[in-house]
Amino acid sequence: MVPFFDIKPAHAARACVRPLGDGVILGAVFYQDGEHGIELIHIPDGQTVYIPFTDIYRVGRVYSVFLTPFDSAKWLYRYKSCGRWIPDPHAYGLRRVKIMGNGIPQTVLACSCDPLRPENLSEQTEEGPEYPLPPADWTKQVIYSLHVRGYTAMMPGEQKSLRGTFSALVSRIPYLQDLGVTAVELMPVYTPFPLTHRSKSFRTMQEALGAWPVGPSGDPMRDMKERPNYWGFGQGLYYALRPEYGTQKEFAQMVRAFHKAGIRVLLQVYFDKGVQIPDQIRILRFYVRRFGIDGFRLTGNVDSAAIAASPSLADTALLYHSFPFRELEEEREASALFYETDLESLPETTMPALAADKDTDDTCDSSCAESRTKESSQSMPSGKDLLRLIVGSGASRRSAPAAVYAPVRFSNLITCSDEFQTLLRRFVKSDDYVMTDFLKLFLGAPENHPDLRYVTSCDGFTLADLVSYNDRHNEENGEFGLDGCQENFSWNCGEEGETEDEEILRLRRKQVRNFLTLVMLSRGTPVLLQGDERFNTQGGNNNPYCQDNETTWIDWTPSPERDQLTKFTTELISFRRDHPVFTGTKPFQYIDYLNLGYADVSLHGTEAWNP
Repeated sequence: MVPFFDIKPAHAARACVRPLGDGVILGAVFYQDGEHGIELIHIPDGQTVYIPFTDIYRVGRVYSVFLTPFDSAKWLYRYKSCGRWIPDPHAYGLRRVKIMGNGIPQTVLACSCDPLRPENLSEQTEEGPEYPLPPADWTKQVIYSLHVRGYTAMMPGEQKSLRGTFSALVSRIPYLQDLGVTAVELMPVYTPFPLTHRSKSFRTMQEALGAWPVGPSGDPMRDMKERPNYWGFGQGLYYALRPEYGTQKEFAQMVRAFHKAGIRVLLQVYFDKGVQIPDQIRILRFYVRRFGIDGFRLTGNVDSAAIAASPSLADTALLYHSFPFRELEEEREASALFYETDLESLPETTMPALAADKDTDDTCDSSCAESRTKESSQSMPSGKDLLRLIVGSGASRRSAPAAVYAPVRFSNLITCSDEFQTLLRRFVKSDDYVMTDFLKLFLGAPENHPDLRYVTSCDGFTLADLVSYNDRHNEENGEFGLDGCQENFSWNCGEEGETEDEEILRLRRKQVRNFLTLVMLSRGTPVLLQGDERFNTQGGNNNPYCQDNETTWIDWTPSPERDQLTKFTTELISFRRDHPVFTGTKPFQYIDYLNLGYADVSLHGTEAWNP
């Protein structure tokens, strides 16, 4: 039997899925003119309730409904717009369910509005919700970048049932601890939409001729097969975790396990053009507040200034290729001038009772929230009472010195351009006219913010492939080998790909160690790509976005060569940690300014003082 609940217009100001009291607000944006509505699906018996969205549910282009009392664990929903069933980007998950459509059973995909709550986590019942670790000095951190499935899909045999999941990552924490890693960066863990990439036709023949081979008739040769979105980049259901990785509870338990080991958790997030800036901030804030995520690498259509200026993300690490630091500095200076004002120097004025914050994650501008607003305002002190609490009875602050503002280091804003990567690759393979520029970056670091140092990333060669291939080998991607970056600044050390020449293999091992040494001892925050400490190879594929197979899976089979490189990497990270000179931000002077008999840094080659 379908439970009864009240159906009311919510008049929400934006699309949302928001629990409110014993009910829920469901809101969506429809830009097309036509008929719109929402279908509710009762999970236990498959019965459905359809609510057509008339004008009473509409504010602008936002249609919303308030359902109470409503047990979100027993209901799914899906929106209908102009005759089509469409997904909700604010859903907490997707699930297939059987319904009785016109008396005929059928299976459909529907959205979940059941969020992870503390009471749903037996682990959190005892220990409380998970919070981010205290803000870090990122110059002293070592980041390990990985893909949840790729990193765990080939784990040892006794752990087969965990492969490719959040729980599998928990089992790899001791390995990462021994390596010396202090933060992990996960490639997208939210559900991408669509789940596959499909090649699209070009708009003009010139566009096709410029990018693809053509057949005898002049038509572009196309591979129209669908490809899995293995990496997970692209617009998606940002509040819904990839179901193949695990549940919200398992994700929360994974974050907690990393935190207990002293390892921070960062997420890569791609925002498409359709995701507005306020929504981007809400999505990031959701993961911080719900799961205790420590930071994000931002990609796609991002307004770095707006996100960096969000006070709720001030303690959250934000990684992006550039930030407008001058603009952010001016905003902070203006804010500091306001807070230098002496409170008692202001005239007394009448203040209204404080109302609830309308921009929090768990509220909407809705007539349904009126009772909640009343409760909040009744529990808060009035304006004069609040001033009395702040100033104190009879206390005078006029003699206290005004606050002095000093420029603040943007310790949570981390830049991550490819400039160091390019110069390092060219330097190690002995390109001409690159030493000066490389040493400038290697020995220098921005004084007002952290900066990443890496030689490989997911969208390029692995470290082993960087010293084994001159050219990309992406034919398996189905795009005629034309996808991926063409210029990789790589060197195969004498032979393309696999070889049995011991002299070439010896040189490759040496080059890999050169790269790791220069990354780990550079002045910045080093990033290690998954498997680089184990000679992981992708067979020369530098863009395996669709390769959910052994091409991208880390091989955990033990071997003396892999074990030796892992040990070397561990010792490098330990050496960096034990010598603060590699983690400082004060610029080198290249002179003996302390009169110790030697300069703070000097450059040498095969001969002293001759780099």
